[in-house]
Amino acid sequence: MPAETGHFDHMTAGFVGIPFAVVVFAGHFSAMIVLLGLAVGLFVGLTSIGGGSVLTPMLILLLRIPTMVAVATSVVFCFITKGIASYQHMRQRTVDRASAISLLWGSLPAAVAGWLTLLMFRKIDILHGNVWVNREIGFALVGLGACILARDNKWISRLRAVENQNSAVVRLKLIIIGALVGFMFSTTSIGSGSVLVILLGVFAPLDENHVVGTSVFYGFVISAFVSVLQFTSGNTDWHLLGSLLLGAIPGVVIGSKLAVRAPKKFLRVCFSCAAISAGWKMV
Repeated sequence: MPAETGHFDHMTAGFVGIPFAVVVFAGHFSAMIVLLGLAVGLFVGLTSIGGGSVLTPMLILLLRIPTMVAVATSVVFCFITKGIASYQHMRQRTVDRASAISLLWGSLPAAVAGWLTLLMFRKIDILHGNVWVNREIGFALVGLGACILARDNKWISRLRAVENQNSAVVRLKLIIIGALVGFMFSTTSIGSGSVLVILLGVFAPLDENHVVGTSVFYGFVISAFVSVLQFTSGNTDWHLLGSLLLGAIPGVVIGSKLAVRAPKKFLRVCFSCAAISAGWKMV
């Protein structure tokens, strides 16, 4: 009888230990997600490089989040964080509304096309869809890293726009850029910040402050639009999003305050190398 009781106590302890281990693991996992959000927020605040290009590959490569869930969650993450930054840029009057409207003329239909593409993959073959999106993210990261490294090149500076800001040529360029970025952002959550800043710096006659402000405002609008589309797909992980934002919001505030002293060029080079490396793994 005592032996049976001891055996029962041992089994009970084993069953109690299982949920306890799960709770401890879940706590560590949530803490890691909050720290990841903090790191992304700090980097965004320090460099103004978009959250999607940093967050999405980290969710896929480090946390092993399914690709389409990572993309949808990053889109809503960008909507909330860029909403905060957009308000500040509107107050500072660094948003060129005419350029933003031209970008959105191309982006909104392209974003719908990208969302329909993801929906098609999800219904037909989600595994092949994840592979396709992974490769697109990989190519986007490699291209982004190369563009950031080349942004100060003399050959690139010769391409900078010189036309009048309201000219039809510039508006057409912005619509085309908007279409490319809108499709890319809708399918990968990358492009509304880092890629657009580079393209506007080359092809739009805007000063640096208006390039950043317009990019942030555009990113807020397009991420709001794509967030609604993703919400209908049911891919967003709201618990994951909440944990990320818990770290990201203070991270953005702290990073913004430290941005004046931060070695931006060094950080851009580090990000470019990391982006190329991560992108190469995903191709």
